[in-house]
Amino acid sequence: MLHRRKAPAIPPFPSLSLPNLREITLENGFSLTIAEAGHHPIIILDISFDAGAWYAPKAGIARLTARMLLRSFCVKDLSLEAYMERFGARISTHAGTDKLYIRIATPARHFRELLPALQRVLVAPTFLPSEWDTMTKIVRQEIRQAKANPHTWALDRLSEQVFGPNHPYGYVLSEAQLDAIELQDSLDHYQAGAWRSTNMLISGAITEPDIEALKEAFSHLTPTAAISPTYNLAPGEALLELPGSEHSVQSVIAIGHPTIPMTHPDHPHLYIANILLGGFFGSCLMRTIREKKGYTYGIHSTILPYRHHGYWYLTTQVNKAFTEDVLRAINQEIHRLQHTPIATTHLTSLKQYLSGLLLDTFDDLLNLQRPLQLTKLHKLPLSYYSDLYDKLQEITPDTIVTIAKKYFSPDALRRVIVG
Repeated sequence: MLHRRKAPAIPPFPSLSLPNLREITLENGFSLTIAEAGHHPIIILDISFDAGAWYAPKAGIARLTARMLLRSFCVKDLSLEAYMERFGARISTHAGTDKLYIRIATPARHFRELLPALQRVLVAPTFLPSEWDTMTKIVRQEIRQAKANPHTWALDRLSEQVFGPNHPYGYVLSEAQLDAIELQDSLDHYQAGAWRSTNMLISGAITEPDIEALKEAFSHLTPTAAISPTYNLAPGEALLELPGSEHSVQSVIAIGHPTIPMTHPDHPHLYIANILLGGFFGSCLMRTIREKKGYTYGIHSTILPYRHHGYWYLTTQVNKAFTEDVLRAINQEIHRLQHTPIATTHLTSLKQYLSGLLLDTFDDLLNLQRPLQLTKLHKLPLSYYSDLYDKLQEITPDTIVTIAKKYFSPDALRRVIVG
């Protein structure tokens, strides 16, 4: 009989099955990962190499270089971006902290037709002065908008406090730094970094002719020699208070510190502990600071998996009058997680949420790219996420206490308050 007043039991989650993955090393050493997920007639190609902020000689060069690639001309008077649009395809670029990423998403039937134009631009891009002037104006406006947005400004200044103003994970691009970058600086950076530690990831409705065409287009390129720049952490003051809008009644709170990278054996458990603390709607911070105390509409914590350091932070917006109360409540929740094993019901809720999240990630072509990119960035096995799924099912309240004591360090915290 159906009991309408009693929730039905949730059955065990199935095991996490990764899509059909293959790894190929091209003749020139480029890594190619093939994820056959042919539910839709779409192909997504990601190309990345070590030309992100970590490898740039000046702040902001990687960011501008990624943008300029889209404006490079490939056919007559058409930019690469405009040329792709003619085929219903979309190309995007992004300069991360470690790598420069190029992504093309295209109807599968046009994939091989688009490869020659993509290859021409990536091998020999044209950075025109007129496009450079336009792009620097856009980035200048973005710098000003970031300062005017309290949430963005708090997070920017927090990364600066955590890593240091001259660290590639911490610098906040200024207009003066932007003025110091010349077009030739950007072109030199690209030519020096293109094809350094190159990873290629293709997913979707892929055929063997598609793979052969991709290999033919890129296997003859010469990889750039690997380099290993080093930077020292230079954390700032423990508390930085910045003025906000004079008419604002809210403060933005941002708190964080460096943590372990994905390659560390404790990282899967830290990832789970962070989700429990502030990574989903049923988290400890949401239950206490939003649901019980009503201080905020939302509070969230996350871990950014940079190559050389992890970066843990949390952020929220509150009424100015309750800023100190919220800071104390955050500290209390971290302390509770470090000393009090969580209730079984709460842990079960966490496992259900994360299990569903992981299952959904590997069931969707568009979601699939990001986790596979991370395994390549950190040189992890493709089984990393199935191992994470298994560890999630096995984690205990005592394990979370141990991890919280070890990696949520009050002494290392940097705090930024805007407003």
